[in-house]
Amino acid sequence: MKSCPSCNRTYSDDTITFCLVDGSVLSAPYDPDQTRRIPEPRTTKAAATEVLPSGASGSRPPLQSTIRAPAPSAPPAYSSTQPTNIDDSPRRSIVPWLLVSAAIVIVGIVGVVAVVMLRVVKNAPSSRIQSSPSPVSTSKTNATMCGQTVSDAILSKWNQMGGESGKLGCPITQEADAPASPAGSTGRWIKFSKGDGGYLIEYAPQASEANLKPAPLAGHVFEVTGCMFMLYSDLGGTKSWLGFPTGDGYETDPGARQNFEAGYVEWDRKTYHCEAHPLAAK
Repeated sequence: MKSCPSCNRTYSDDTITFCLVDGSVLSAPYDPDQTRRIPEPRTTKAAATEVLPSGASGSRPPLQSTIRAPAPSAPPAYSSTQPTNIDDSPRRSIVPWLLVSAAIVIVGIVGVVAVVMLRVVKNAPSSRIQSSPSPVSTSKTNATMCGQTVSDAILSKWNQMGGESGKLGCPITQEADAPASPAGSTGRWIKFSKGDGGYLIEYAPQASEANLKPAPLAGHVFEVTGCMFMLYSDLGGTKSWLGFPTGDGYETDPGARQNFEAGYVEWDRKTYHCEAHPLAAK
């Protein structure tokens, strides 16, 4: 049996350690049949006040504390003699940088080699083409311009001017024989409407039967566009007194000019006006 020293309750279960009423620690197990020892009564008389003689406080030894506690545990002080890995970390951190630098150098070398090889491949065929230029083709082939079949020469000129997205766009007529000029020149032409409109005019590969003189412009294609085209078309085109064009238009001080077999057309950039002039009589 156990008992509570505060409320004197008893517990027959020796496995209980604390009082269920006030939480006090129960006494050690005991046998209630044995003679119970009554504790000595407490002394209730207050102790007499002790009067210390004057000056005795200095000679009396100081009271010592009865509190006993273990010394606080502090972490060991840092020792400069302990081995560290400070010297090894820089060596380890340099290795990735070396790998990255080596990779950049390798990529740069590969890029330079690729550029050199590309230039060699590009220059090889171009040099052969320049050394043996092909003559201007004047034969009619299956080449198409916006779905229409045209000659190689006219198609090549149209592509040089930007093709369908260029200043001429798609044609509005089929390629056909152009009217012979007063000088006897013949050829083919096709008409466009984009912008102010225009012609592409190809000289026939041979001189006509009516004109047996040499045809140095055979197979060449020239454009007539803008204001010059509108004036040239109003005059009658290739059958007009101007005849076939002998070249494309070019810029001049007043504006632009285009030469024809029997005259020329000038455009004034100030007035935006085109005017035809005959060639000076020899």
